[in-house]
Amino acid sequence: MIRQATKVDDYSGKNAERTFHQQRHDINTYPCIVACGYRHVLIRKTRRTFPAWLIAFDDSQRNIAWRTKHDFLILQRSIKSTSIQLSKTSLSKLADAAPWVAPSMEVTAAVFVDAVDGEAAIINNWERKMQKNLLQINQFMQKCCASKVEPVSSAWKIFARPGNSEHVMDPRSCSIINTCNEQDEQQSHELGQYFCSSENASFLIDKCFEQIRSRFGAGDDSVSNKPDIVFVEPSVGRGDIVAALCSRLQQDGHSISNQTIQILGFDLDASAVDHCRQQEFAGTTNGKLAFATADFLQTHRRDHVSSDNAIVVFVGNPPFVAHGEINGMPQSQQQPERNICLRFIQHALLEWNAQLVAFIMPQRFRCCDYSAVSLMSSMTLQWETLELPSKRFFFQGNVAVQQPAILQCFWSENKALKRHA
Repeated sequence: MIRQATKVDDYSGKNAERTFHQQRHDINTYPCIVACGYRHVLIRKTRRTFPAWLIAFDDSQRNIAWRTKHDFLILQRSIKSTSIQLSKTSLSKLADAAPWVAPSMEVTAAVFVDAVDGEAAIINNWERKMQKNLLQINQFMQKCCASKVEPVSSAWKIFARPGNSEHVMDPRSCSIINTCNEQDEQQSHELGQYFCSSENASFLIDKCFEQIRSRFGAGDDSVSNKPDIVFVEPSVGRGDIVAALCSRLQQDGHSISNQTIQILGFDLDASAVDHCRQQEFAGTTNGKLAFATADFLQTHRRDHVSSDNAIVVFVGNPPFVAHGEINGMPQSQQQPERNICLRFIQHALLEWNAQLVAFIMPQRFRCCDYSAVSLMSSMTLQWETLELPSKRFFFQGNVAVQQPAILQCFWSENKALKRHA
């Protein structure tokens, strides 16, 4: 049984097979809150961290994820016209008491430890007097989950989406974030500097090469033998995706010193561009790999690509800056000017005439109907969504955060990749 107050419990070894105290509250249904405060979310304006909520959405012990206070408020705002109401007072009281584990859930200790990234020991501040507040929040979620009426049903699907909420940090990152320079941190947030892991970068490049081969119809021929290919990374950051691209080209027995391959990297952050210029990328020589400090949305193909017949392929991880929501947004409001990721896709396809765009995107774009997006609606646009192997990203390059994301590949049937002689 988990001890109360500030006692520390050890879940390592044989204890990992124990179950939590199985006392259930009066409403023996899911979803329910399992714990609070063992992960946090960073609020960029105040540089403060706030507790995240671990929620079990059913009794399978697999559908379990971290949510933030913002998720609860978005859910309440979406259903404000209904009789279902969130007790913000209860939510605040429970958050103030964090960290704690609810004693009313049949969740194995092993599942819980995995959810807190393998932390072997936890502090549990649960007190019996918190039960009423917890019951109110659980009942709110259960009513939303059970409702088949709009807008509740759609709002709940967004809240109960797979994976953790964006910007949820693992426990070890909370101490690192406090050491970041405040000015640098603010700039990093404004630029959406959440760098992908090397694992996701390699996955992106592998899938990109599969798409290129498929659209070339090149059979077993190496992509790198095809002439006039320009790879563009529009938000290069610290160069992880470029490094994965160069490594893949080298593995295929091709150095990008060959005149038919060119790699361009852009970034608003001059320090990021300087960092990339100082790196040694596999199989590269000067002249075919270039970095520039620039706003990608102000760049033009004619200034960087000399050949009209060149195949332009975009790879990248656009800034995770939410200037507009996709989930729950009417199609008429899915305007590129409201979201930086949409603007990146649009600029790559229309201004750069890209034949293929492969971007790591925030998970909220999973349900986006790109055919309804203004300006892109006139194109015969095709896209594919793929699951990434990892949800781990790195804020400022060193703070690990959980950032649910997907890989999406875009191409237009009007711009089918052609076989070059």
